[in-house]
Amino acid sequence: TTLSVSSPMTIGYDGAFYINPYLSAGHTFDFNYFDDDRIRDLNNAISSLSTERVFLEAQYSFNKSVISQLSTLLSLEKEIKNLSAVYGTLKKEILPQLRRAQIVNSADITGKTDDEMLALVKAGDFKELDLEELLHIAEAKPECAVAALEYAAAKYNDARAYNNLGLAYAEAGENAKALAAFQNAVKAGGNSAELNNNLALAYLANGDVEKAKEYAKAADAQTQALVYAAEGDYAKAAPKLTGYNAAIAQIMNGDLAAAKNSIANDNSAKADYLRAVIAVKEGNLNNAKAQLNSAISKDPSLEAKAKKDVNLAALY
Repeated sequence: TTLSVSSPMTIGYDGAFYINPYLSAGHTFDFNYFDDDRIRDLNNAISSLSTERVFLEAQYSFNKSVISQLSTLLSLEKEIKNLSAVYGTLKKEILPQLRRAQIVNSADITGKTDDEMLALVKAGDFKELDLEELLHIAEAKPECAVAALEYAAAKYNDARAYNNLGLAYAEAGENAKALAAFQNAVKAGGNSAELNNNLALAYLANGDVEKAKEYAKAADAQTQALVYAAEGDYAKAAPKLTGYNAAIAQIMNGDLAAAKNSIANDNSAKADYLRAVIAVKEGNLNNAKAQLNSAISKDPSLEAKAKKDVNLAALY
């Protein structure tokens, strides 16, 4: 039996293969001169090499898979960072969109002044106030809103009280409590456009985009846009937004010209910051630096944000 090889390889007495620099690059092994022990050692060596080859091929395949997955993960991480930045901005816009329930005109409330009603709330004498007075003082004096509305909602099981309590909770940053209050408003018979809008926004603020979408179907355009943007559908969000928010959605949708147009008349720090992001995406780093410097001069806190912003990494 013979074996032709294309490298200066030889076989040692232990059956292992070695590189022999004195052999030609192409030569033949004649195994007819090998005794049984050498052949057994040779078979073991071949088996070992075959196993190692299988292992190396598997490792190579695994490494290729890992590299591919890492590339995908890095791409996703960048997209998630972009989405998180935009979603964080949009969440700030949720609160201004919440709607109060319509209550009676203050002129229809007689017998007590606002100061007298406020004093009763602070003293905990809620029983001296009826439902309409509690709703009124909660709106007139925001500092007592939560206390007055918690009492009104519990005592009267009133949808308006629960709705406005949800708004008061949201203003205090209590998003989970706000959502619960809006849900209780529904249980209390609430079925207004304001409440439907608030439920969509409350679910959105709590990160439940799917539930937000259910209520957004009957919500106003601004709320629908916020929900579209939260799920990354900037093409649908952009037409329903205006100004700064529209620019954000348009940037994420790749429409930089429209984004610039949306903030053309906005001279705020955040608009300058957004113009810097747009300039980077356009490859105009000089303009980007100028816009960022303008933004920081108006709001110094943006400097720290810019250093961490992946969209402005080219400037640092």
